Amino acid sequence: MAIVRLQNKAGRYYEFDPDSVPLGRGGMGVVFKGRMIHTDTGLYDYVAIKVLLGDLSNESIARAQREASIQIVHENIVRMYDFVVATDGNGRSHYHVISEYLEGETLDKVIEKNGILSQEEAIRYTKNILAALYMLHNKGYIHRDIDPSNVMICRDGKVKLIDFGIAKRITDYQNEFKNKTREGLFIGKINYASPEQAEGQHELTNVTSDIYSTGILLFELLAGELPFTGTNLEIVNGHRKKKVPENKRIPSKLQYVIRKATAKNPAERYQSASEFMVDLERIERGKNPVGYNPQEYKWVYMAAGGAVLLLLISFGIWRNQESREIRFRETLTKASSSMTVALYQEALDLYKTANKIIRTDSISRTIEMLEILTRGVTEYINSEYARADSLFHLADALNSSDASYYLGEMSYEGIGMPKNFRRGFEYTSKAAKMGNKLAEYRLGYIYQNGIDVKADYDKAIRYFESAGRVIDRGTEANNPEFQFVKGNMYMYGNGVQPNRKRAIEYYESAANLAYPQAQYELYEILSEEDQEKAMKWLRTAAGKGYPKAAYRLGALLIGQQKYKDGYEWTLKAAAKNYSPAFRQLGAIYQEKGKNRLATIIQQTLNLKGNDAVSHNYTVKALDYDFDNYLAMYDIGMDYLRGNGVRQDKNEAIRYFEMARKKVEQLPYKMENGKRIYDEIQHPFAETIRTFNYEPYIK
Repeated sequence: MAIVRLQNKAGRYYEFDPDSVPLGRGGMGVVFKGRMIHTDTGLYDYVAIKVLLGDLSNESIARAQREASIQIVHENIVRMYDFVVATDGNGRSHYHVISEYLEGETLDKVIEKNGILSQEEAIRYTKNILAALYMLHNKGYIHRDIDPSNVMICRDGKVKLIDFGIAKRITDYQNEFKNKTREGLFIGKINYASPEQAEGQHELTNVTSDIYSTGILLFELLAGELPFTGTNLEIVNGHRKKKVPENKRIPSKLQYVIRKATAKNPAERYQSASEFMVDLERIERGKNPVGYNPQEYKWVYMAAGGAVLLLLISFGIWRNQESREIRFRETLTKASSSMTVALYQEALDLYKTANKIIRTDSISRTIEMLEILTRGVTEYINSEYARADSLFHLADALNSSDASYYLGEMSYEGIGMPKNFRRGFEYTSKAAKMGNKLAEYRLGYIYQNGIDVKADYDKAIRYFESAGRVIDRGTEANNPEFQFVKGNMYMYGNGVQPNRKRAIEYYESAANLAYPQAQYELYEILSEEDQEKAMKWLRTAAGKGYPKAAYRLGALLIGQQKYKDGYEWTLKAAAKNYSPAFRQLGAIYQEKGKNRLATIIQQTLNLKGNDAVSHNYTVKALDYDFDNYLAMYDIGMDYLRGNGVRQDKNEAIRYFEMARKKVEQLPYKMENGKRIYDEIQHPFAETIRTFNYEPYIK
């Protein structure tokens, strides 16, 4: 049978081979591996295409359409792309759900294979599920079907929540039952169902129902068994009437967390996925969950004096109200000041102090946000970008301008996520509108240099002036991000007179605070005048896991014929999804005879050249940096020569032209009628721009 082509939205189409081996089969349909092809660039992503069975009810088709509409972009959520209806020659409609293609195995298979998981693994999987749920709930949906078969453990280590077949908008869902437009039938899987789901009380179902199911799942991961077993009736009665049993394999702190997550009364559970996740994070750091008391029932012995104590407390509150309000306002002022200069831990401690003086919902939410943001910044500084990305998205959903700023920076650099200037600009603009001064500085830099926007020096100056005073305060407070930004200001003359010496001083201050971006910048600055010192900083940044440094160190070592060390550093950079590292690996794996250096490296390291592997690495380089014109050029060569892919001259021309267009957008200066590009940043730009492929095509 010929390749099936599907299209529903302008700008992209899908194709798959219905005669290929399916990825899977289920009660709703058959799933095939396919491609989503972008018509403007010709680039494609692999996708999963579910072809629905022909005899499904209208309700089942509507459910599939609803599943496809939940298009949330998040590290821990499978991405849904489209719902396509195609009509055959006989006028019959065929329905297709298009989603992200994932490689790995579902969590139930992991449990089946490994049995009981370690505490570290169980917490890691649960935290990722909760990160997904937080985003899902924040968008107004409940999943209703949390269980191990709906969690994918991908080959790259990512954890993805999948299958939104019965997910639904919370308000729509509850209204159906409140208005009695639907019967209260059981929905979900009985072993993981909340009491309200198990009893069919769907008007009571809310986000805490998903939290209940996640608590049951955490119990299973730690204990190796489910808390309630037997007949369906016995399981339902367990959910309705029994506490989750104690298990000797589960430490008391985790038992407390599970009990709270699985409280019979929804109001007594964690009220948000992030609240649940904060307690798991506290356990990881050796702290107690919020509210945990090893002597759980100590309060009973104090009950007799409870009424008198309450009376005394009330009298004390009345006498000290004015004093409390003064301390409350003073503490909030200090907290806000610390937050402005990004002293997150100090701000967090002060907000907690304020909340003890006078408890308010708004401060509680700020504390929740800061708990997440503080961990995100720590992961960012430690170059753990995947974890930082997830935490920043959670904090961003809680209206953290700092999280938006960092998400912008990660987008510009292509660390933790694909390099994408426009997405970075959106995050930075959002942060700046919320008053974030680091974001205002970044916008000043963008407008001063005309980076993907029209240069506007007046606007740049206004941003620099607005940001400058707070950056000075952050620098004085010894915050490494502010120290690094201050170094940038003096190095490039952003809002101040350029001063190389002062720039280096600020970079060194940030570098000595273990800030890898500053360490790498010092390498770039010092490499020509003090090679030994420059290499020290490069190795330090690479050792911190900063992918830009690891890639550069790998390239230098390969140039020094230290192939083993160079190859290993390149792999470390690629493990952080750094685009140039993927391209370097693509060059290393070219088959024998096509690249002399690749042949030498392969012989030295006992590697086997493989053009298909080489091509896939180069495609990954483009996936993680849509502007990587070197990768475009290499892919064009692969199609021209048939290296690892079928020979296709039209595809080769398309990639060559894409690379040329990208080079045309780069800054250059004219000398003797020739374009001169930055030799360090773009050494092959003019070669690619002027490459004549015509003789090779004929």
